[in-house]
Amino acid sequence: MRAQMFSRKPSALVKTKILLSLSALLLVVIVLVLFIVPAYISSDAGKKTILKKINDAVEGRTDFASLSMGWFKGLTVKRVTYDDSANQISVQIKQIDTKPHYLSILRGDMSFGKTVIDQPQVRIKLKPKSSQARITQTPTRKKTKSAGLPISQIDLVVKDGNLKVTDTHAGTVELAQINSKVNLRPPGEKTSFDIQTAVVAKGKKSSIHAKGSDWTFKDVSGSVEIETDNLDIASLGPLFSLAGVNLQASGNVSVDIKTQIKNGQIEESVGKIKAKNINITGSALKGDKLQAKRLDLDIKMKTTKDTINIDKLKIRSDFVNAEITGVIPKTAKSFADFLEPDSNYDLKATFDCDIAAVLSQMPRTFKLKEQMKITSGKLNGNIETYKELNKRKIKGWINLDGLAGQVKGKQITLSQPIQAKLDITSGKKEINYEIIELSSSFCTFTASGTSKALNYEAKADLAKLQQELGQFIDMGQYSFAGQVLEKGTLSGNKDKFSVKGSAKVTGLRISKPGITVFEPQADIEFSVVVEPPKDIATLKLMDIKAGFGQITIKDAVVPIGKEPQRPLNLSIFANVDLKKIKPFAVMFAAFPDKARIAGNAQSQVLITSKRGTYNIKTDSTKITNLVITTPDQQEPFMQEQVFLTCDVKVNPEQKTFDVVWDLVSPKIKIKGNLRKETKQNQTKLQGKADCQYDWAAVSTVASAFLPTGFNIKGQSQNKFNFQSQYPVDQPEKFMQNLSTKANLYFDSAEYMGLNFGPTKLNIQMQKGILEVAPFSTTVNKGTLSFAGQADFNKKPVLFETPGPIDIAKDIQINDETTKKLLKYVNPVFANSLNVSGVANFNCEKLAIPLKDATTNDLVVIGTIAIDDIKMQSSDLLGQILAASGSGKTSRNITMHPTRFVLQDGYLRYEDMQMDVDKKPINFKGVIGLDKSLNMTIVLPYTMRGKTVRVGQEYSGKRMEVSLGGTLDKPELNVGKLLEDQLRHQIEDKLLEKLGELLK
Repeated sequence: MRAQMFSRKPSALVKTKILLSLSALLLVVIVLVLFIVPAYISSDAGKKTILKKINDAVEGRTDFASLSMGWFKGLTVKRVTYDDSANQISVQIKQIDTKPHYLSILRGDMSFGKTVIDQPQVRIKLKPKSSQARITQTPTRKKTKSAGLPISQIDLVVKDGNLKVTDTHAGTVELAQINSKVNLRPPGEKTSFDIQTAVVAKGKKSSIHAKGSDWTFKDVSGSVEIETDNLDIASLGPLFSLAGVNLQASGNVSVDIKTQIKNGQIEESVGKIKAKNINITGSALKGDKLQAKRLDLDIKMKTTKDTINIDKLKIRSDFVNAEITGVIPKTAKSFADFLEPDSNYDLKATFDCDIAAVLSQMPRTFKLKEQMKITSGKLNGNIETYKELNKRKIKGWINLDGLAGQVKGKQITLSQPIQAKLDITSGKKEINYEIIELSSSFCTFTASGTSKALNYEAKADLAKLQQELGQFIDMGQYSFAGQVLEKGTLSGNKDKFSVKGSAKVTGLRISKPGITVFEPQADIEFSVVVEPPKDIATLKLMDIKAGFGQITIKDAVVPIGKEPQRPLNLSIFANVDLKKIKPFAVMFAAFPDKARIAGNAQSQVLITSKRGTYNIKTDSTKITNLVITTPDQQEPFMQEQVFLTCDVKVNPEQKTFDVVWDLVSPKIKIKGNLRKETKQNQTKLQGKADCQYDWAAVSTVASAFLPTGFNIKGQSQNKFNFQSQYPVDQPEKFMQNLSTKANLYFDSAEYMGLNFGPTKLNIQMQKGILEVAPFSTTVNKGTLSFAGQADFNKKPVLFETPGPIDIAKDIQINDETTKKLLKYVNPVFANSLNVSGVANFNCEKLAIPLKDATTNDLVVIGTIAIDDIKMQSSDLLGQILAASGSGKTSRNITMHPTRFVLQDGYLRYEDMQMDVDKKPINFKGVIGLDKSLNMTIVLPYTMRGKTVRVGQEYSGKRMEVSLGGTLDKPELNVGKLLEDQLRHQIEDKLLEKLGELLK
């Protein structure tokens, strides 16, 4: 029976009780939510919690007097204030009323009903950029995230708002009586807005009204109306500063314009703009200005997919007047239809421009010469289409006349007007080009024919072109001369047309300071087919023949539009005489002028594109009988054949650059790859190279980039990797982040009279720090030891020794080391012959400028000594000995150890003693790297004429002579020496006579 009791199903009464209990519980929860949540939010505790959340999320302090919430009446916040931590922004709001759609919060977005912001007042006081920078750099007590609110819908009303902005120059603008309505809707739905405000500044008031309707942000479509009444542009200065726009403007403008936008493009625009006393300048105009007492625009136009329908476009101003009506093509593809006899296109336009007024205001924009003043010049024109005897006529002309001015008081002027005109008749069968003509003193262009064959001829005198236009426009450092003649034929239709012809350039001369190149004659043949519907051009032939060789392009495809049906495919063949093209390489590619090159280069280069990546590739570049000679090299670099393969891939959109190369010649083989990519504003460059080379060949080829007279010999093989990562906008940090290493070896080297023996160098660079590991090698039968490092993270970049080091030990000197190095240590070595000796140098500090430095940053501190110096002759030493009464030039000299300091461009020491035939000569003073001299020489003779010898005592003062002039032309002050000698002799005689009288 008990089992039966437990097996029974709950009765209907039990079910009802359970349901009632659950309903009661749910009702309690709902009541708690309905009453407790609003009560908590409206309480002081709720206010404190909300304010804490807000103030933790913003930089500054927010407060409000009260907050009340009701599920049906919404939220009300009274007396809201906000002050930012920089004391720049202050906000006060009388009251905010809003009705959130609470269920939208559960969907993850924010939707509001009617929201009213009553009497908002915003005060912004801009500070100088330096102050803003300091504020930005000040550490904050917490990190905050900036996130936009996901508001999908709101009906916003602003009542009697006010915005006041004060710039750094104490200029203030006030937007008063701001009343607006914004009905924001999700993408795809229509949004509208209506904003009215008054602009108040310097006691003047004007109004702005902007109204928009039917806006959908999904496809950026809608209409907008803007009205302003005599707005003072100067009053907007603080707003320009707030927006970060460097613009200074004044004047008054009235606007009444209505615009319809569809899919992000203007579909219709009707209205007027009237401006007066306009004066605009700023960094965007590069220091130029735009001024006009009057500038009026009256416009009424519509656009379609292919056309622009201009009912009215009138421009009236001080310097330009124009009037345009008609229907014109919108794209280049539809422009061909403009010439059809039954075309719906039509155009009538006239314009008249005062060139002097425009150019005098904007010389930098138009790249006029410095200190130029344009005094006169008119540009006017007319174009009109009409029908005559069932044919369509197009006539027009443009004329630039009377252009003149002054440069530094010199009068300049165009010798004759520049004129262009056209006369086209379009029939059903063909288009007749009666005349297309351009004429000037420096070039002419004429064309006539039909749509089946339009023949043209162009002539240009490059010297006259530069002479005429170069008066007004800065054409750079180059000057040009030569004659250009081009003839060709254009044929086809709007879907496919071709241009075929030839050009001849004779007497081409290009010059810049220090160099001139000349090409007697260049012949060019070309044939191009253009297919606008396919967005491609086919270069059937481009053949250039000149004195330096031939360059040919055949059957190349070049995209010319956004959606080409075929990708880029450009094959270039070049056959060049290196000796004849060398002058062009010197002028345009920085090839060393003093180097000579000969040989023949042949190359086949293929340029293609695929999915945004451009590929430049050559598998057959060959140079035969290559010879490179330089003045400093004893033997020329000669190679019977040099082969190069190279594969370059560039993707501008992905910002990647890859290159793989392999250069093979009997004496130099280099194989490697390089990759450059940019991600997240960082550029990463990495690569590797495998090199086998003959040092003599390398030093000859690279002689222009090596120190003069540097020769190196031996065979070497190296493999090295390198990489660097640096900010995109700071390419100068490439070296600061470069990491690489290399082990170099050479059998021998010569430089400044120093003959190096076999040498191994261990060089590495890690994060911008270059290190040369300590090494020693034989030099001139002695020993040279060295080590150093350079930190490219510092400025200036100096190559420095790590500490004191015996750089030179028992190194033999010669004439070349004397002329190149030792003459800066002592002027005796200048202009000397047959010099020998044994030198030692202990270096305390060495700093050699590498980058961002000058020769004045060179520092050398150390002690030098030279023994057993033999010298056949020395101009200065001969003068010294002659001044002291000896006509013999010494052959045996010893330089005692002398500490010197080379710093700030001057070498100084207190006492350098040179024993000449055991007679001491002492030097002290300053030698400049500019070869200047300011020294004192103490001679081995007393003022009484007695000889001073090393190791022997003497009494009295030794003779001194000052040395000035330069190392190339030293000047001994012998007169002062004779004067001192005479004075001492007189003093001695007087003392002698005085002694006799006292006896």
